[in-house]
Amino acid sequence: MAALLSWGIVRYAAFFDVALGYNRGEAFLAEFLYTTLLCANAIMAGVLTDSNLLVGAAVSMSVTAGDWSVGNISGGCFNPAVGFGVNLIHLFKDGDHFGNTWIYIIAPLIGGIMGGLTSTIFIKELQSQRSKVAEEDDHQHST
Repeated sequence: MAALLSWGIVRYAAFFDVALGYNRGEAFLAEFLYTTLLCANAIMAGVLTDSNLLVGAAVSMSVTAGDWSVGNISGGCFNPAVGFGVNLIHLFKDGDHFGNTWIYIIAPLIGGIMGGLTSTIFIKELQSQRSKVAEEDDHQHST
């Protein structure tokens, strides 16, 4: 809906596609890796801090790092709903750039799963370290 609204306002339908000079595998890997990073950072920040400001900063810095790093390869989408919606509107308007849309759906979905798994591993380790530090502090205060 947002893609349709933006096209209605600016009359230019944006799209995500593999940049010239790169192949589908490179774009898929770029979308997958940075979606994994983004999701893992968002989950870990959300679990490990109570500050909405810090969580927002972690997420926005992850998106920015991804866009700066691989935006010139894949466009830096990192969201299957956005990739599908934007490319669908472009297909309706101009009739092209829909052939690689699967990259912007599948890679972020797999990246999101991997980000969830990765964050689970790191969260358990960080919580274990926090528990050890808390036990050491309790032991030092009791003696």
